[in-house]
Amino acid sequence: MRRRPSPTDGRVVVVELTTEGHTLIERSVDELLHHEETLLCALSPQQKDDLSTLLRLLLADLTHRFGADDRP
Repeated sequence: MRRRPSPTDGRVVVVELTTEGHTLIERSVDELLHHEETLLCALSPQQKDDLSTLLRLLLADLTHRFGADDRP
């Protein structure tokens, strides 16, 4: 991560991800996704689909109840 003062506002610090930081994030995400795959390996494809459907329903309900409109 690289930090530098804002050229337009002295109260602001601009933070920028370095190439090394980006590489670290990519590696971390890859490791997380692999770990998640191992957690779900005991489920059949149908069970994974069912779980996905249920989690979408749960997310929709929580989003509606708590007003989290900023989700992807």
